Amino acid sequence: MNETIEKMMQVLGCSREEAEQIVKDDAAVDRGEKLFELTDEQKKASKKARSTGTKKRPTAYKFEKRERKPNEVKRWIIERVKILCEGWELNGDALNVQVTNIERSIDFNIDGRSFTLTLTEHRKPKEGS
Repeated sequence: MNETIEKMMQVLGCSREEAEQIVKDDAAVDRGEKLFELTDEQKKASKKARSTGTKKRPTAYKFEKRERKPNEVKRWIIERVKILCEGWELNGDALNVQVTNIERSIDFNIDGRSFTLTLTEHRKPKEGS
């Protein structure tokens, strides 16, 4: 604390009492206390300085979800796997096959347990790798 007061005295060229008061006021402001009130004119000037001068306008662009092209190969594979699984039985019970995503997954039940079959298409490897 004494180091701060001495530094204030050197930098500002003030007396010890003034430097102590500055440190106390700084601490009070840091805690959120209001030591002085602005005049009406100062409040207006403060408000004008804080305003950007622009009004909020609606955006000119629209966020539209891009329409994906259907992957016909994946659809064909899922359809063929569905047809294949529908012909299977276990202990006389059919598999109860459902396509949950036309290009990705099939759900089915066997012997009271649920399974999901997921199809993944891999990208072509990059050149030079």
